[in-house]
Amino acid sequence: MAQRPPVGRLLVSPEVAAEVDARRIDVILAARLELTKTEIHNAIVRVGLRHIDEVAALLREGTTDDQ
Repeated sequence: MAQRPPVGRLLVSPEVAAEVDARRIDVILAARLELTKTEIHNAIVRVGLRHIDEVAALLREGTTDDQ
């Protein structure tokens, strides 16, 4: 049996993890592609990294856990 390749782990709140899971279907439908969880999560993090100023503003506001 083939082993899965190793993956990195990010720590997020249970609420954020649930939101990512819920939105994954939206991403697949919008992209009209078959995507893995890793591909979707990579894209979400990469977009966040491109908008680091917005990430910093969110952290300054202290609103990272409520949406």
